[in-house]
Amino acid sequence: MKPRIAAVQHGIVILSALALVPALATAQPAPPAQPAGPRVDRPQMRLPPAAETVVDVLAAAALNAGANSAMVPSPPALQRQFARGATHPFDLTRPTGERYSAFEDFRDAPWQPYRATGDLPLDWQRLLGGVQSQGCAQGGQLTVYYEVRYQAKPTYARVPGKPQLPPDQPPPGTPDRTTATPEGAAAGHPPPAGLRPLPGPVAVSNVVSDSICVLLQQ
Repeated sequence: MKPRIAAVQHGIVILSALALVPALATAQPAPPAQPAGPRVDRPQMRLPPAAETVVDVLAAAALNAGANSAMVPSPPALQRQFARGATHPFDLTRPTGERYSAFEDFRDAPWQPYRATGDLPLDWQRLLGGVQSQGCAQGGQLTVYYEVRYQAKPTYARVPGKPQLPPDQPPPGTPDRTTATPEGAAAGHPPPAGLRPLPGPVAVSNVVSDSICVLLQQ
């Protein structure tokens, strides 16, 4: 009978161990959460860029002094006309930058320093991609869009730990708007000791355009 008892006892041990398996599974801590992976920046979640002030200062633009056609590769030029009595923002007397494009959304048009005198020379290489096949009896039709923008002089803020300003320096936050700030260049003189420049506000003009028939030289 002893072997049978031993077998029964052995079976009781096995059953007891099996009965503990669910309890052990329940008692074990949950596995660490898997990382969610890189965060996806969904377009609908992005904050829209700060709106720029729009000022109506442009009256018209004319390609090649209002000509009906232009021959490639003769360089084209754009006449820019400001509205009579237009008020420039930020106490400036003229824009600081300008751009032109054959596309209404200016997708290929970087800002460039404003050319204050004469007509604006244009680059055929940037414009020919926007020539349309319809609209002209000969050649293709090109529409050029133009706008300007204004960049106010920066204000200044104190830099922690730097010496205080001499008595003859303007207090922090006082804008310097005596002259226009060239695009892509530092405004005026280097900032006074102990101050850091804060970018000034930006304003853009209304958009004007003109169309012309483009002919390729044979």
